[in-house]
Amino acid sequence: MPLHSHHPLPRGPPGGPPPQQQHHQEQQQHHQQEQHHQQQQQHHQQQQQQEQHHQQQQEQQQQQQQQQQQDYFAAAAAAAAAAAAATAAAAAAAVAAAAAVAAATGDGVGDRRKSHKNHMKQQQQQQQQQQQTGDGVRDRRKSHKNHMKQQQQQQQQQQQQQQQQQQQQQQQQQQQQQEQQQ
Repeated sequence: MPLHSHHPLPRGPPGGPPPQQQHHQEQQQHHQQEQHHQQQQQHHQQQQQQEQHHQQQQEQQQQQQQQQQQDYFAAAAAAAAAAAAATAAAAAAAVAAAAAVAAATGDGVGDRRKSHKNHMKQQQQQQQQQQQTGDGVRDRRKSHKNHMKQQQQQQQQQQQQQQQQQQQQQQQQQQQQQEQQQ
């Protein structure tokens, strides 16, 4: 009988790591996979946040542009209204000047009545135009076009008034010549 009987120690599969170690490695791999999956999800959330931020920036820019357009049309309408008021004041001054010229002449009463009627008509037209410029603020683009048309009309009226004044002056000269002849 041999003195020491050798019992073989329990071993794992030849060449591989012991079973406990292999199980530990599997757990680590699984844990790493989970971490990688979480990182991917976080990255995806960050991308979504960036996209939302980009959309918000675009919306803000659009709102700013709309506000600028509205401000521009409001300023244009105000400027056109101011110009219309100025032309109306100039026309009123021209009417007053024509009345003074007409008052200075003793003769030509019939002509004076005609020119006075014309002046009154023109003043009414200008007042109507000013009322139109006060309304229609909602659709500023249309009112802007209307203002431009009205300014042109008022300028034409002023030219007509100047022509009438010239005619009156010519009448005065004729009257003076007639007086001298008499």
